[in-house]
Amino acid sequence: MSENIRIELDMGLSEKDFDSVLPNAVKPYEVQITDTGYSLENDSGLKVIIDKTVMPPRVIASARLPRMMVVLTFDGHTEADVKEFMKRFNRYIHRGGG
Repeated sequence: MSENIRIELDMGLSEKDFDSVLPNAVKPYEVQITDTGYSLENDSGLKVIIDKTVMPPRVIASARLPRMMVVLTFDGHTEADVKEFMKRFNRYIHRGGG
């Protein structure tokens, strides 16, 4: 049995932006809302848990930049599965400003 793979990301985007981009960023996974973020599952039964925490904004001079801590936990995925998931996830999230 494979172990969980965990990735922590300090992201520079608002919760609203993250939430709006997420469904396309994680296709073909089905998205369910949880108390702390999201639970994802694909047709093969592989699961990803996404926990999100809004952090204090980054302040640079008079600019205030939104910030979130996002933790992705992959259950039963191979390293190749995670790499493929993150490739799509990062492409969509970075377009959203993260």
